[in-house]
Amino acid sequence: MNASDGRLTSAKRFLIALLVVALVMAATGGVLLLNGARQVRVTIVAGLQLPGAPVIDKTVAESYNTIVSTANLLAEAYPDLVTVGSAGQSAAGRDLVMLKVGTGDKKALVVGAVHAREHLTTKFLLCLVNDYCIAYQTGAAVGTFDVKTLLEAYTLYVLPCANPDGLEIVFSRETPDEGVTVSALDEYKANKAGIDINRNFPLNWEGLQNGVTAPADYWYKGAAPADAVETQALMDLCDANDFAFLLSVHVKGDVIFWGNDYDPSGSAASRDFAKALCKSSGFAMTDPLTDPNDYAGGFEDWFRFTYGRPGVCVELVDTGVAIQPCGNANYADFDGTVQYSESYTVVAAAMNYMESVKKADEPTTVSRK
Repeated sequence: MNASDGRLTSAKRFLIALLVVALVMAATGGVLLLNGARQVRVTIVAGLQLPGAPVIDKTVAESYNTIVSTANLLAEAYPDLVTVGSAGQSAAGRDLVMLKVGTGDKKALVVGAVHAREHLTTKFLLCLVNDYCIAYQTGAAVGTFDVKTLLEAYTLYVLPCANPDGLEIVFSRETPDEGVTVSALDEYKANKAGIDINRNFPLNWEGLQNGVTAPADYWYKGAAPADAVETQALMDLCDANDFAFLLSVHVKGDVIFWGNDYDPSGSAASRDFAKALCKSSGFAMTDPLTDPNDYAGGFEDWFRFTYGRPGVCVELVDTGVAIQPCGNANYADFDGTVQYSESYTVVAAAMNYMESVKKADEPTTVSRK
């Protein structure tokens, strides 16, 4: 017997997956649940692992090494749907691991863990990619959205962690650069050099006056706009690709930030986009931000201003939940902490909204008799 005879090919795994879904549908009257989500036309029973699908451990945080290994597992499990690459390198030379998910010509960018302490977003995005791939292969829905159709229209560029050096400082106790003031490790947001990446983009950077004037664990905007290597890598990625929208995923607030008073026209482009995401995924919608200390130098704010396309900050976790990034306490009930059954629909909702706008903008052909 050949060595390959004992392995499941992608085609065999797909057929087995369809069989499993059909059997569960027969047992449940044709309506299944995907990770506890509301009843929809076809979904996957909570906890069901289809043959060949990676099992992502939700009880512990990701390290840089496990991000790399999990990304590779996803690419191996879904070779026709997922590829692994890099969006650049961190100050310490770590790759900014990037998953391309989907087969469509249109592109969208989804980024997690810009802030070091927010590694819940890294786990969230890795789980989301896995669940979207399962939905694609089985024809299941995510919420009310047909993910297969959406991922045939789009390719998602997903960066689970845009700040891997900061992650290793918080979770693995690596040491930041000399001269970085650290008041509390569980508040560490910055990169290795003590620059808060989400205060470093060239969007009203000069207007950011928060009193932090030297490298620190959070809020230091840098010595100049985009002087953090991670900031520049994200800017280069956006410049090289025609992204239809950006979702920057953070942890605290259970809201979506979508606009500011510095850029009214760019913010307007995101308002209806944010409304659609809030409606489908259960987030609250904020008012436009008016204090530069709340938005200046921000990634999604820069994206909107530069490209005139929707860019929002998605805050996953309710304000009543204490974020404890220096251990695994927040992973005891990961799905509950990030409200996964609703929040994981947000990327599908974003693609769906952009497709609906495109259709609404298409001219109507009138036949003449």
